Amino acid sequence: MINESLSESLQEHVENILQEPSAILLDFARVTEVDDSGVQLLCKVLNRIQETGEDRVALSSVGNEISSKIKSSVSFSLPAFGSKAEAKSFLEKVNATRTVERLEATQYYKVTQFTQKGNIYYVNCPGCAVKLRIRSMGNHACPSCKARFHFKPDVAEPVTNPETHYEMLSLD
Repeated sequence: MINESLSESLQEHVENILQEPSAILLDFARVTEVDDSGVQLLCKVLNRIQETGEDRVALSSVGNEISSKIKSSVSFSLPAFGSKAEAKSFLEKVNATRTVERLEATQYYKVTQFTQKGNIYYVNCPGCAVKLRIRSMGNHACPSCKARFHFKPDVAEPVTNPETHYEMLSLD
């Protein structure tokens, strides 16, 4: 059951999720009832999510009664699906093109230069300039200063022969 007792924890959890460039799937598979305070809570949460982009949210496994209560209480189009897999597929397709746009709007720095040895990339942290070794593209955080950055090899520029003599000895 969804009611106002979940209010604070749900709102806090959603705020944390909204800091990341992500989509949100609300799965109602185990929800049997939503009272009026629960509808108000969901509408408040959905409106907050919609402020950051209405294509970030979808509902799954929601019954007709609950779906109509929620949809009549929000002022935007809210996609609802019969299964979690359908909702996830929808969000992945819709958000595939929006990821780069959202990254630019978040607190992530972009890595503009890197070096590569095999399948390992070496980047300098945009926050503190510490040399970091990463294995994949995507979002990362520096263990030293906790600065968040996004690395994508086809957007960043490879640096040719950036090592000093000491680095060449230690890395080889």
